[in-house]
This record gives sequence, structure tokens and C-alpha cells, in this order.
Amino acid sequence: MAKDPALPKVPDADRAAASDSPLRLFVGDIAVLLAQIPYIIDAFLPLRTKDHLAELYPTPKNIRNSIILLVVSVLETVVLFALFPAFFLFPGLAFAVGIFVVFLILYLLCLPLQGKRVVFAAQNPADWQKFSKERWVFVNGIMTSHYGLQRNCERLAETFGRPIVGVHNRSYGIIHDLIECLFQRCFYLNTTDGRITFAYLRDYVLDPSVEKVVLIGHSQGGLIVSLVLDKMFTTLDSENLSKLEVYTFGSAASHFDNPRSSASRPQTRIIRHIEHFCNEKDPVTRWGVLYNAHKTKYDFEYHGRVFFRRNASGHLFTQHYNDVWFPYQDGSNGTNGLTPNGNDNGVDVESPEGDEERQNLSNARQISRLSEYVGGREPDSA
Repeated sequence: MAKDPALPKVPDADRAAASDSPLRLFVGDIAVLLAQIPYIIDAFLPLRTKDHLAELYPTPKNIRNSIILLVVSVLETVVLFALFPAFFLFPGLAFAVGIFVVFLILYLLCLPLQGKRVVFAAQNPADWQKFSKERWVFVNGIMTSHYGLQRNCERLAETFGRPIVGVHNRSYGIIHDLIECLFQRCFYLNTTDGRITFAYLRDYVLDPSVEKVVLIGHSQGGLIVSLVLDKMFTTLDSENLSKLEVYTFGSAASHFDNPRSSASRPQTRIIRHIEHFCNEKDPVTRWGVLYNAHKTKYDFEYHGRVFFRRNASGHLFTQHYNDVWFPYQDGSNGTNGLTPNGNDNGVDVESPEGDEERQNLSNARQISRLSEYVGGREPDSA
């Protein structure tokens, strides 16, 4: 991707080599994350939506969960700033007991946000049989409740006409989620949701009756997906892994590997289709794919075609990504499911080879492999 003044800068001094210590990567990662603070409000804009499945649509559970996450996030921020002064002011035992009590309170406050680790969604029960040779798996991002994951999966099922398996990446407030992201990015922390995702994907790609496995990650879910893929590349053969297609939205991943399928075919990668969808003012994607797709040309690999909307804000999966990139109705208006939304401009597309093109959103959808699935359709090519 060509250098662009509108994108996050990557000074030469900050180009950490792949051999750098995790601690050095951790400190550098915090600095890049803090640089995105001016974009925090942009993560929630625009606020208004008509989609009843969107994150900010005023349903009672959405309102309740938003209040819980806000309260927990504020408390975590206060605790974070009070942690070091308290360490020096209170005796060791009193400090330890205090930390335990605070963490217990935060955990209990977050209990209403949790549920089963795996959820399922389908527009029609018959879809499970209709698409029996496909498996679609979704991993959610930060600040997402179990209820939010279920609604994300329902929107995906309606958009693409496929049954969806959702793995819940549980949230315990913004500070917890970001710290977890830092440990995943720098120390390769293997969380429960990552292990569950790996188990499902392993079973799917090894199942001879399954011909295609579509993996979708949003936000921290994109980071989890990248780590799961790393493990799969080292434990499964390329023939089975070639069933995979991977798509991320607002990804927090610091790298995205895709090894060559064989020495005899150096230009062919194991996963044939990887796409990343970004909003330029989304602070998570500025910390993730938009920053690292530049940086990792020098160290790690970041594979896949990148689509990003210039001057676009919003980080929420359904409201700011799915509903914008793939607005879907029943197709009765002759659009094959794709509907105009008034945002068809300012999309840059980086090809896997690094060539950058300026497209409008309608043209970008024509380039995108994922868009070919909208409304239950099948892609034209393998």
C-alpha cells in the first residue's frame, strides 16, 4: 500500500523486528494504542440506526448491556489509575484483599453479559441442510455481550443466507478487553474463545463432507482468528486448510499469516481468499490492520485484500460494518440483495500484491469475494 498522510504513521524507529522481545513489542503496542485516544468517540459514530439488530438500536437488553459495560469500563479506568498509588499506600495484605474485592465486584457486574460460549443462528432451519457442505463461524469483538453476539449472528444469517456458528469472546469492560488484546498481540495469549474456535475449525476442515469453511472475525475477534490460524498452520495439512476463507471487520490483529501452499507453487497461498474491511476513523482498525499492514511489510506478514472507507467512523459490527458494506433486503427490488445506502464513495482497495486502487463502494462490492455470498448466492469462482 502506498504511503498516505491520512493513515497512521509508522516511524522507522518504531519498526520493531520480528526478533524483538515480547516486552518491547508490548511497550510499543501501548504507545500505538494510546495514539488512537482521539478517535475513541468515532468508534460509536454514527449513533442512529433503523436496524433492529444493530448494537445501538434501543431495545431494553441493548440499553441494559450498554449501561453495564459503561459502568464497568469507568470503574476499571478508576482502578487502573488508582492501582499504583494504592500499592504504596496500603500494606501488602490489605492491597491484595482490596484488589480481589474490586475484581469480584467487576466480575459480578458483568455476569448478565455472559451466556453460552457458542451460539447458533439461521434464517430458516432448512438452511442447515441446504448448506450442509459449508460451515460459517463468527468470532465477536470487544465490548460484546452474549445477547450482542446472538444478534450479530442473526444479522449475518440474514445477510448471507447461511447458518452461523458464533463463538463468544466474552467482555469484562473496555480496559480488560484492551489489556487482553495486548497480551494476545505481544505474548500470543491463548484464550478460551480461541481454543473453542480452533476446535470447531479443526473438526470442520477435517470433515470430508465439508467443502468450505468461512471464518469471520470482528475487532478482537479478528485478532483471535489470526492466532487460531497460526496454530492451524502448524498442526493441519494445507489440503484441508485450503477449505478456509477468512474475512475480518475492524480487526485488531497485528499480523495475518498465510503460508505458501507448497515449495513447488511459491505464488500460491494456503488460504485463497482473505479480506479485511476497515473504517478509517475506527480506532481499533487504526491500531490493527491499518497500522500493521504498513509496518509488517518489514517484519511479520499481513496477508489479504484490504478495503477501507476514507473518513468513515464506527467500530460496531452490525451497525457500522455489516449494514454499510452489505446492506441486504429480500432482493425483490432487483438488486440481488444489495441495496444503495448513500455511502458509495471513498473506498480504497489494496490488493494482495500491494497495489492500491480507489473505488466507490458499489465497485468495491463487486471486487469483494464475500459480497458474492449476499442473499444466499454462490461465488462465480472457486
